[in-house]
Amino acid sequence: MFEFPPLNVAGIYRQVRFANALASAGYNVNVLTIELTKEYLAAQKKIDYSLLNLVNPNINIIRVPINKINPPNNSIGSFYSSWRNSAGDRLYDHISATTKNHIHGMMQSLSIDLLLVSSPPFSLTVLAEELSKKFNLPLIIDMRDAWTGWTMVPFPSYDYFLRRKWLERKVLKQATVITSVTNELIERYKDDHPQISPDKFQLIYNSPNKKLELKDEFQLVGLDKKERLNIGYTGSFYYTPPVPLEDKLKKPHRLFQYQRKLDDWKYRSPFYFFRTLSRLFEKTPALKKKVYFHYIGEPEKWIIDMINDFNLNDNVICHGFLKYADALAKEKDFDLLLATSEKTTRNNHFCLPSKIFNYLASSKPILAFVTDGPQKDLIQNVNCGIIFNPDMVEESCELLKETIENGLNLTINKQALEKYQMVSTNSAFTQLVNKVINPTNF
Repeated sequence: MFEFPPLNVAGIYRQVRFANALASAGYNVNVLTIELTKEYLAAQKKIDYSLLNLVNPNINIIRVPINKINPPNNSIGSFYSSWRNSAGDRLYDHISATTKNHIHGMMQSLSIDLLLVSSPPFSLTVLAEELSKKFNLPLIIDMRDAWTGWTMVPFPSYDYFLRRKWLERKVLKQATVITSVTNELIERYKDDHPQISPDKFQLIYNSPNKKLELKDEFQLVGLDKKERLNIGYTGSFYYTPPVPLEDKLKKPHRLFQYQRKLDDWKYRSPFYFFRTLSRLFEKTPALKKKVYFHYIGEPEKWIIDMINDFNLNDNVICHGFLKYADALAKEKDFDLLLATSEKTTRNNHFCLPSKIFNYLASSKPILAFVTDGPQKDLIQNVNCGIIFNPDMVEESCELLKETIENGLNLTINKQALEKYQMVSTNSAFTQLVNKVINPTNF
C-alpha cells in the first residue's frame, strides 16, 4: 500500500480501514509504503501528519526508499515517458533493483502469508504480481478505480492502450481475488477481460472512516428565512478538458492519442451545476447576491475559465487545499453540498466517491447533479439529497430555485446505509482474507 498516511489523498482511507480491521482481527499487518525523504515531502503538497493517528499502533509500517526520477524537460520526452510506461503512472519507475531486493529480504524475514495491494496507483499491482509469482503467495487486488477502463484522458496511442490492457489482464490473472467498490466497476473489468474468471471478483463497498450516526432528518433553511445560502464541494472534480485540434497540431505527438468513448467526464465537473446556477441568476437576479458556491481544493485553470464563462466570479469562493480535519469542519458551515458524476455509454456510472460519506456525516442535504449509477442510488435510497438531471437545465433551474427558497426537510432512511457502514465493509474484507488464507475452513 504505497499510498498511506501522512499522504492526504482520497485513496488512503480505505487502505487504512482495511489494515486496521485486519490488525484488530489478530493478523500481523505489515504496510509497505514510501520513505518520507525531503525530496518526496517537497514534491507532495498533500501531507497531513495527523492522519497517522488513524492507523492502528500494532501495524508495522515499512518505508522503503525509491529512486528520484527527474520529469521530462520537453514534450517529446514526456510523450516517450508516457508511451513506454504501460501501467499509466510513474511510481514503478522509481522502484529500483536495490529497492526490490530490500522488499524481497523483508518478505522473507517476516514470513508473509498473503499479499494485498490497493490501486491506484496501478503500477503497484505490477510489483504485487511479480512478488506473488516469486514467492508463490496468494494475492488480493483491491481495484478502487478503473485502469484501462479509466477514460478521463486519452492514451498516448492505440498501441499503448493494447499494451496496458495486456498488462492489466496479466495482473488480474495472477490475482486470487479482485475486490472493487461498485458492481458497475466490476462489470467494466469483466467486459474488458472476459478471459478472467468472474468468480474472482468480489464487491466490497466504499465506506466512511467511522460509523455514521445520522440525524433523523436533514434540513435546509430556505432563503425565505435567511439572507445567504452557501453550497460547498470538496476535492477533485476528476476532469480534464479535451485538447482542441489546433493545439494538437502544435504538439504533433497528440495526433497519435487514442480516446476510449466510454464516459463523458464533463458531467463530473461543475459545468452542469454552474450552467443551472447561471441560468437561475438570469431568471432571478436578486438571488445572485444571496447564493454562493465554495470550492475546497486547488482550482485548476479550466475551473477558473468555467467560472468566468458563466459569469460566476462574484459567487464562487475557492478555499484552496485544506487538511482533512479542516475540510470536514468547513463543510459544516455550508447549507448544501454538491455531488456530481460521470456519464457513461456503458450502463451506469461506476464511481462512488468517498466524499459522499463525509457529506452524510455533516448532516447537510446534497445537491446531486448525477447520472444513473451507484452515487445516485445511495442518495435516493438514503433520501439525503435532491436529484437533478444535468441535461435538463430549465427543469433543474426551477428545482434549484424551489429548494433554496423554500428549504428542505428530508427524512433519512438509515437502514439503506447499513451495507456501506465501516463495520459491514471491514467484516466483509476480513472474512475474505480468512477465506483466502484458510480455504479449507470454508
